[in-house]
Amino acid sequence: MRKAFKWLLPAAGLGIIALGVATIFTPIAGIVVLAIFFGIAMLVSGISEIVSFAGAEKSSRSGMLLASGILSTLFGIWVMFGRGIYAIAIILPFIFAVWVMASGITRIVDSVSRKPEGSKMRTGALVIGILTSLSGFALLFNPILSAGIVAFIVPFMLIFHGIGTIQLFFLLLKAEKQSSNG
Repeated sequence: MRKAFKWLLPAAGLGIIALGVATIFTPIAGIVVLAIFFGIAMLVSGISEIVSFAGAEKSSRSGMLLASGILSTLFGIWVMFGRGIYAIAIILPFIFAVWVMASGITRIVDSVSRKPEGSKMRTGALVIGILTSLSGFALLFNPILSAGIVAFIVPFMLIFHGIGTIQLFFLLLKAEKQSSNG
């Protein structure tokens, strides 16, 4: 069962990337639909991160992975089952900013706390974390920019997050192979 959940990470990553590409072509009309799909993607991503944390060996567990999984799951539940999907679509830029910043910060902390052996993956996670955090910060403190980002830049942030989710899958695979060989 753990293997099945592990494969949710690349599936979620590909789904998030596909959503990003689709919203490039329908930025304004897609905001409400984006809120719905975003909630689904966060649920899947969050649950798979929690399951990945639970299934990892204690020596390779990352508290940041668990924190990201819990935050993503709670956010996904709120989006999917909160009152008024239109209200969510209106405030989505600000909620999205907080989630983006939290996700970026957890990726930065996780990349800094990793052992130097995986320096290529570590550097990639750090760069994606920094880009994600900066995007979230700008989105949170500028309402005009927030609307523009949700309508026009969100697709690219989704694509970055999808890539990061797929990268996490490969990091877990690598850690699994190292623990089975060692």
